[in-house]
Amino acid sequence: MRTISWEINDRDSWDSVTDTQFAYDREPDNTELILPHWFLVFMFAAIAVAPWIRWSNRFSLRTLLIATTLIAVALGIMAMSN
Repeated sequence: MRTISWEINDRDSWDSVTDTQFAYDREPDNTELILPHWFLVFMFAAIAVAPWIRWSNRFSLRTLLIATTLIAVALGIMAMSN
């Protein structure tokens, strides 16, 4: 069973990565992901604003099912490639 732990460090091994870059490193027992602060702020702001956006009623159930299927297929392909 894999355990997930979060750690904030000062990036000793990431000296070449600036504060505005994305970085990803995967090792057998460790995965590191660096996200800039502005990206996290933007994502949380988008999530907070989303409920107030008036969505169009032009999409049918069929369209939403097709979109959901395409997203599921894309996620399945990404999961299989790892």
